[in-house]
Amino acid sequence: MKANWISCEDDLPDDSREVLCTDLCGWFIGCYENNEWTCHATGYAFDSVITHWAELPALPEEDEA
Repeated sequence: MKANWISCEDDLPDDSREVLCTDLCGWFIGCYENNEWTCHATGYAFDSVITHWAELPALPEEDEA
């Protein structure tokens, strides 16, 4: 699956919604809140500049047997 990356210059996600984000060196799960990107894993602001973000994919549906 290819992520549909959105430039932070063009648009930002709604507050407190977790998204996939990148600083072009790696990708992370984070959220944009109060004009700041924070890391999902640590809860701290990123040290690097987040340049793009993408929606997280939906969870797989469980097969009913």
